[in-house]
Formats: sequence, structure tokens, C-alpha cells
Amino acid sequence: MRCSAYCTAKTYDLPKINEFLRSRCPTTLYQDVIHFRFKKGEVFCFDHGCIIFWNLSEEEEQESLKYILKYEIEPLKTPEFDEFSFSYGNNTRMSQDEITLEDAQDSLLKLAISYGLAQSVKLLVYERRIESAIEDASLITQALATKGKVPLSRREIGRKIGALFFERSSINLQSDFLDTPEFFWENSEYEASYRQAAKELDIKSRTQSLNRKLEMIHELFQILGDELNHRHSTRLEWIIIILILFEVLLAISTSYEHLISCFT
Repeated sequence: MRCSAYCTAKTYDLPKINEFLRSRCPTTLYQDVIHFRFKKGEVFCFDHGCIIFWNLSEEEEQESLKYILKYEIEPLKTPEFDEFSFSYGNNTRMSQDEITLEDAQDSLLKLAISYGLAQSVKLLVYERRIESAIEDASLITQALATKGKVPLSRREIGRKIGALFFERSSINLQSDFLDTPEFFWENSEYEASYRQAAKELDIKSRTQSLNRKLEMIHELFQILGDELNHRHSTRLEWIIIILILFEVLLAISTSYEHLISCFT
């Protein structure tokens, strides 16, 4: 059977989604996720812009997504997607892209796994954004390595700093979704299943890698900031040199005029 994970927006308006759905199908609203049934499958819609489908065809998933799109906040230009398969067995486990569930009727078990799937697909969004930011800044590092200076105007450097700062701050401010969900404070019996899924999806190591890349961006901040300071200092030095030169020329001119007046 099919299980798929989508990330389509920065966040969803869960209360409005719940209001829209509850007259059409059975729904359960948790703190940060809505659970509802769609045809023969189950759907978990998370407030950080992710939605997990269990036992729906691709066509049914797209049909369901149409209902959600109008409640997106800051939709992504390119949604992220990941696909898995699942079955039922004696023990709950996850191996690569295969999920085994021990209880077909336990929706909370699916929710526990879905937390891990949602974190993974949301990480894909940040990983691609950071990779794009680093690639975009590669010109800077190459120029520094070959020429020892940044081939950008002061305004362009300022824009680069702004773009990099935006990426870094947006990820830092929104990264709380990577913490262990509060759902498991009251449902601790499901936490082991979530942690197993998170381990299989490399959530911890990918988060560490993301943080290292954020540090790289921080270093780029310092490089660009130093370049701006250097250019500003150089500009001030030239202004001072020009003023001194002007003052010297003015003094020479005054002395010359005074000398001429003495001989006339």
C-alpha cells in the first residue's frame, strides 16, 4: 500500500481546514495536526505545511490536496514529495522506504510515524534552500580564492548579505518542528515508533548537516561584512587623501598668489 509525504507551504491554517472538513468527513484536531479520513485512506495535515497520506492513490492524493491549497500560507513554488510503501505485520518497524504497522486500526500509530515523515519532507525544503544559497554564493568564494576580492558592487554585496540572512533566520526561527513533538508528552507509548522512523530517515544527522551549512553561511556573512568594511575604509581613505591634496593645492595656490603680489 502507498504512503506519501508532501510539503507544499510554509504553514497551513489548521482551524479553517478543520472547519471546512468537519462537515464532510470525520476529523480529529490535535495541537499541530488534523487527522481525517478520505475515501479508504487516512490523512494527517500538519501546521508546518506538510501533509501525509496513507492508503490513497496518487489521483486521490491530488484530489485531496486541492481542498488544502486555499488554506496554505506562503505556498512553495516547488512542493517537496517523498514516497513510501506500508503493510501490516507483527511488529511496527521501518526499513528504508518500507513501513510495517502492527495494528491496522490504530490511527495514532500512523500519526507517530507521520511526524517523522513530515519532519523529513520539511527538511528537504530547507536542505534545497540552503544548497541553493551556497551555490549562489559560490562565485564569491571562487573570486576570493583566485583574485583575493569580491567582484560585486557594494549594493550587490548588501543584497547578498540580506538574502543569506533571510535564509538563515527563517530556518532558525522555524526549526522547532524538528524537536520531539509535544504529542508524545501525553502519548509516550508511541514515541518509540516515532524515534525509529526519525532514525531511519536520518533526521538527526540531516539536522546536524543543515546546522553545519548554516555555519558556512555565517562565515559568508563575515566575509561579505569584512569586504564591505574594507571598501568603506578604502573609500574614506581616498576621500581623506583627496581632501588633503585639495588643501595642499589650495595652500600652494594661495602662496603662489601671495608671491606674485609681492613682485608686482
